[in-house]
Amino acid sequence: MGYPFPQSLITAKAKLIDIFINEAAHLGISQTNAERLFKMLPASVKSTAAVTFVFGPDWRYVFGNPFHLSGDSHGFGIPHQAPLVVSLVRATLVAEHALTSSKLRRSWWLQLDRPSKHLDAIVEMLAVTNVTPDHSLAYEQEGLGIGSYRIDWLLKTKEDGDFLLEVKNRPGQSAQELARIQTTSKEGVTKLNPDEPSTNFDALFKSTFSKFLPTAVASCTQGVILFLGIKVPAAQFDHFYHDHLQTNLHFVALGKEDKESGVSVNLFATSAEIESRTLSAFSWRKDADLIY
Repeated sequence: MGYPFPQSLITAKAKLIDIFINEAAHLGISQTNAERLFKMLPASVKSTAAVTFVFGPDWRYVFGNPFHLSGDSHGFGIPHQAPLVVSLVRATLVAEHALTSSKLRRSWWLQLDRPSKHLDAIVEMLAVTNVTPDHSLAYEQEGLGIGSYRIDWLLKTKEDGDFLLEVKNRPGQSAQELARIQTTSKEGVTKLNPDEPSTNFDALFKSTFSKFLPTAVASCTQGVILFLGIKVPAAQFDHFYHDHLQTNLHFVALGKEDKESGVSVNLFATSAEIESRTLSAFSWRKDADLIY
């Protein structure tokens, strides 16, 4: 796969397998197990390069379609076309343990092989990477949502109750912002205080909250985690959540990949008690800095 960004931004390159093994070692995974996990990856992923960029020392790998902006113009973003290598390690490890049927495993590996769906597959596993082994975790169980809808994760805990979690990767917000910046630049608009990004909250939550039963009759704590790659306005997000979502969702999280903790979030919940239980159950770190 070619690079979707200027090579002048790259400061170092390496074989993905070498960095994969190194990152796995930092997570306490032996070289033998790391090599085994790497062999499970699609050939398209294994053949890509590991790189570092001018804007950070962390090792990433090149995989994902560039954003189409207008005409022949394209753009890219982090992590959309360059996830952390350690995120690939964590996601592969979760998939191996949590996807119990061959059908589910095959479906996930097929997503991982597709540049347009690759990050969707990564964050779906990354969202639950810190769930402790004493909890019960099940993927896409039937009969828990509205009608025939399936929710991504059912998490059962001893201390914090049961949770239903839907995971969504939403790169469109980043692509929209890149297109806005490009248009402003072409028009020669210069402002000391440029317009803030516009957030399409309806698009962010398309095919998400409508899957869930109303919270008034739900037997689980219900929520959604969105991976955006860009900040959103806190006040507007909070208003949208309380005006449109809280009838079906006890919480909404904005998540991003984090080298040290796997995933960090900004969390909106119907109560402080639900916020505390959610952070505890998923072992999320609440410092994502995705709101302004």
